[in-house]
Amino acid sequence: MKVRKSHMSQRSEQRAASGLQVRLNSSSLCAGRVQVLFEGQWGHVCSHSWDLRDAEVLCQQLGCGAAVSAPHLLRSQNASEDRVLSRVHCLGNETELGQCRAGPLGAKDCQHQWDASVICAESRKLKLETAASGCCGRVNVYYRGQWGTICWNRFELKEAHVVCRQAGCGEAQSLLAMNIPINDVPIWLDRVRCSGNESSLWECASDPWGHHACDLNMNVHIVCKDHREPRIADGEEPCSGRVELQFGDQWGTVCDSDWDLQDASVVCRQLQCGEAVAIPGGARYGEGRGPVWDKRLDCQGNESTVFECPVSTKKGTNCSHRNDASVICSGPGGPRLVGGESRCSGRVEVLRGALWGSVCDRYLDLQTADVICRHLQCGGAASIPRGAPYGAGISPLWKDRFQCSGSEGRLGDCPLSWHQEDCDQGHVASVVCSDADWLVRLRGTDSRCEGRLEVFWNGSWGRVLDSQWDLQDASTVCTNLNCGHALLASNSTEYGHGDGPVVLTAVECTGHEPALHNCTLTLSSGPDNTSGGVGVRCSEHWRVRLAGGGSQCAGRVEVYHDGAWGSVCDDLWDLADASVVCRQLGCGQALKATGSAEFGEGSGPVWLDDVTCGGNETTLWECPRASWKRRNCGHKEDAGAVCSEHKELRLVSAEYDCAGRLEVLYNGTWGSVCSNGMESFTVALVCRQLQCGDSGSLQDGEQFETGSGPKWLDMVKCRGHESVLWQCPAAPWGRNECQDPEEAEIRCARPRLRLVGPDGRCSGMVEVCHRGVWGTVCDDSWDLQDARVVCRELGCGSALSAPQGAQWGEGSGTVWLDEVSCRGTERALLECRSSPPGSHDCTHKEDAAVVCTADLPEDGYDDVGGDFRWTEDRESQQDAAYDDIEEQDGEGGDSGASQYDDIGNYLEKEDTVPDESRFTLSTCDRRKRVWRRRGERYAACNIIQHDQFGGGSVMVWGGISLEGRTDLHMLANGTLTAVRYRDEILSPIVKPYADLNLIENLWDRQVVPQTVQELTDALIQVWEEIPQDSIRRLIRSMPRRCRVCIQACGGHIHY
Repeated sequence: MKVRKSHMSQRSEQRAASGLQVRLNSSSLCAGRVQVLFEGQWGHVCSHSWDLRDAEVLCQQLGCGAAVSAPHLLRSQNASEDRVLSRVHCLGNETELGQCRAGPLGAKDCQHQWDASVICAESRKLKLETAASGCCGRVNVYYRGQWGTICWNRFELKEAHVVCRQAGCGEAQSLLAMNIPINDVPIWLDRVRCSGNESSLWECASDPWGHHACDLNMNVHIVCKDHREPRIADGEEPCSGRVELQFGDQWGTVCDSDWDLQDASVVCRQLQCGEAVAIPGGARYGEGRGPVWDKRLDCQGNESTVFECPVSTKKGTNCSHRNDASVICSGPGGPRLVGGESRCSGRVEVLRGALWGSVCDRYLDLQTADVICRHLQCGGAASIPRGAPYGAGISPLWKDRFQCSGSEGRLGDCPLSWHQEDCDQGHVASVVCSDADWLVRLRGTDSRCEGRLEVFWNGSWGRVLDSQWDLQDASTVCTNLNCGHALLASNSTEYGHGDGPVVLTAVECTGHEPALHNCTLTLSSGPDNTSGGVGVRCSEHWRVRLAGGGSQCAGRVEVYHDGAWGSVCDDLWDLADASVVCRQLGCGQALKATGSAEFGEGSGPVWLDDVTCGGNETTLWECPRASWKRRNCGHKEDAGAVCSEHKELRLVSAEYDCAGRLEVLYNGTWGSVCSNGMESFTVALVCRQLQCGDSGSLQDGEQFETGSGPKWLDMVKCRGHESVLWQCPAAPWGRNECQDPEEAEIRCARPRLRLVGPDGRCSGMVEVCHRGVWGTVCDDSWDLQDARVVCRELGCGSALSAPQGAQWGEGSGTVWLDEVSCRGTERALLECRSSPPGSHDCTHKEDAAVVCTADLPEDGYDDVGGDFRWTEDRESQQDAAYDDIEEQDGEGGDSGASQYDDIGNYLEKEDTVPDESRFTLSTCDRRKRVWRRRGERYAACNIIQHDQFGGGSVMVWGGISLEGRTDLHMLANGTLTAVRYRDEILSPIVKPYADLNLIENLWDRQVVPQTVQELTDALIQVWEEIPQDSIRRLIRSMPRRCRVCIQACGGHIHY
């Protein structure tokens, strides 16, 4: 029997000269059950006498390396008998399975239920996970179709050397043990023992694959000597700063004489920071620590990681940390110019996540182009050619609309909206920048026409020191910036010191030059540590904004003038004035002109009064107005505007702030968002935008009330980098193909929750888990409503108190949540509003806590947390109140009913109105039955006692309040004895409250459960479906009900 080699898709297969074929019945090329072809049908091989020598021959024949094992796999009991080969016996030196001795082909004489199988070495792989280089990280091995890890037991440097060599990363430099969560990944290898000379880890001894004794769940983390990793340190933002490289396990800096734009481009690209913009030297971002590497990167600029760049060793150089290299990248959301003659001209592309995309030229104006050029340190915008002269490219076309004023330093500082019109590849935006030194800018204020003068020279921005700085010099700067004429020339630190190098030490202008470089200039002769600079205020340093309205397109009108923001008086303010503001801000048309400080009172001066625009002006300050000295307004008269591009987001629900039907405000009207095409990125963005956590889920079905407004958005597909929903691709506003059941309903998720304290799980300091780390909650705004939600989420009954000021001790770690604001009806803390996780102004002295009823001791609480007192006679005091009512009624008729208004007030002030009842599966039992089928309210079996009943029952307890409800507590197992009733219902649940029998009529629902579990589930469902409005009406009707009850004097009551 001879076998000839061939290959089949997805399976290892060989063909003998006699026509016999062999393969592994598995998705793996090198592991699985052995099969041979007999008479046109594939059959398995009997495992009788099958051993590692047989597997070794087959693995070598299949080109799968050495055999790891020769498993005997049990056949399914339902499998038909298809084994056509048995008693295989190889010596181990054969080259094909057909050369081995075996029983007759086709003889189905296997005497047991086991098939022959193999696992070959090439079905295993190894990688170091975490670093881009593949030479640093956790050691992962691939086995049986799944990646797993290696246990730390007995793993030493000689084993690490083998791993690094196998990974092509040289020798090992260091290793350490790291803890991994149980069930995170399988542990494939334990107690690996190498001599250190092996070429692969598979040659080393170890416990059998998949068997381990890893008590501490520690796995192996290795750093190889060939590992290379970059980082950017000590910059003003993550994508600019000092360049540091890790060789092996040590970080060091790079000499600026060996650093170029090609190297910087690879670092920016690897760190997802866009493109390299500049490479300042001379330790621009401070001196680093560790070695200054004598290694030099020789990148071409098109590599994905620095690991792909060649490395050479320098000779004879003398570099210190004073020469540390730096990089400025365009950053996330930053631009680049592609296809032009230089890096400062070309097609505009913007980075979103890891993807570059073009933008439409319809919304690219000169102000935005100026910012793009300034961002890339390419000077100002020389032109914005139309018609895609640098090609359309193959990248996606973003629907981003930048609304730059022209003063921004980076594109990400510009307001951003999303336009609806389609834009074809013939309208891809392009920019040509001036790409020149001697650029000027003003810094230190919000206006591009006022601030500290900075000059771009030799690849970096620097300061100007000039003791003779005057108005003529400042006028040239204003002309250079198209900012009118100079109002002020200052030679002080009025606008801050600045931290760049000194570029110029003297400037002499006449005031008529078009640009600063046309003046007589004196360059700095060397490093100058003198602080200070020169300042300029130009005549056109006006700006306008809308504040206090939740977006850039709605709010109080504020004007920047003379170095300060101030408001506008509402005298004569109307829609024409508001229209000019909206158009100036790129916010569409004015929908509303507001007065009387509708968006809150501003601060600072009231700059404008008696504004009377015609409506066609370009800027607000072109409109007629009262003179500067004729202002008679206070901030109570601040004017405002609402523009058509003002957009807001909300989740509509009667009970929750962070769950409900998704609505967006557009063009002055609230409307729904359709769920078609909506994915996790979109849901997460909605939750983040509403400050309701980092994630959430799209709900199925109509869980919330259907909207009545338009359906504004459909097919919303966010990509993960957007900051607001309207930046995401979607169908045009108002165009949709969805019905009411397809309106998006979202429930946002927040961190996990626990209470930390000495008295049990239901009282203590509140801690939440966010991104795998436990932290505390600040007590700012913390109250009993918040505590109710915590107790409900933890199944701890109702809230007794919400202690503040770290009364249960100070926590540690991060303060995750602040300004929590629950309604009290939410099912979990994740549904409440709060500040974004980790954003707070608290210390652990302000850690919030909760005391729930489930942790009450048998003798009750006394002074729990300082804001709730409970004593044993509280219930008796309430009973006395009822007795008093009855006595008054008997003596004075209606006087008791009138006195019950006080009890009604008491009910509204107290936390919860509770009740407990038994619910049964049987139609008739030995007591008045609360669980009724429809139409049975007055059935005889509901009021007549019977001797027997059956089918199962549960005792339930629940409490309602004006603000919400407790969880529904169940007692379903065993007989409810007096002892159980006292210990499991009265003491922990009912005791802190009065028992009022006033909620049974809420249970008249058409539900017919058949088992105790179905009964329990149905009760919880019905309880949670009760509208909160019904509960409020019920509680507020209690005084009337009690009056009727008292007046009936024992008769039948119909209510």
